[in-house]
Amino acid sequence: MKIITLVVSIIFIVGTCLSTELVHFQPYSPSDTHCSNGISGFGFIIPMDICVGNSDLVDLPGSYFVKQWNSTAVMLYTYINIYFKTDCSGNPTSEFPYLMDTCNYDQYEGSFDETNYRYVPSNVSSDTGPTADVPPGSILYSVFDKSCENVESFYYITNNTVIGPNTDIPMTYYCTAENNIPMQDTCYKGKCQSYSLQSKCGSFENSITVSCT
Repeated sequence: MKIITLVVSIIFIVGTCLSTELVHFQPYSPSDTHCSNGISGFGFIIPMDICVGNSDLVDLPGSYFVKQWNSTAVMLYTYINIYFKTDCSGNPTSEFPYLMDTCNYDQYEGSFDETNYRYVPSNVSSDTGPTADVPPGSILYSVFDKSCENVESFYYITNNTVIGPNTDIPMTYYCTAENNIPMQDTCYKGKCQSYSLQSKCGSFENSITVSCT
């Protein structure tokens, strides 16, 4: 996971991506069979019919592509590769039709973070903005184009989410209560270290702004 620093206002971010139709994949625990116990885990908000990548966010590079499947569902394609940040060519690693506004479970999708969350996809309202339904206290990753002027997609991790809980290096993500700073705690053999994830697009040649909602 890349460690990145600095912060930006979410107000600016929300106003830059409304002209594109977006789908919000709201995450729920795999054990939450009815998606009724609150949004939890790794969520993403991505445009229709455009390949977007999230390899700057996690150790495993990959890309998403979503398109309309029928009148009630969208098809989500995921691509995992080690060479390109954003690449939806060739055969997808997985593909799954998600019923809109319905609790879905794809055991093979994995969200690039080793957890097979349940997802409820919904269309983003242009009235409320793309991140209106992201839970407070979540770490929000806003992925810009190279000019850092237009947001291409959003990803978020809800407060106190543990990624890789059953691995040798579990990582906990949270926002500090004092000053709302996005943080990552990484532990290995009982020793833990905390990192700030604050970032502004353009710093350290990255195209991501990281902040807390």
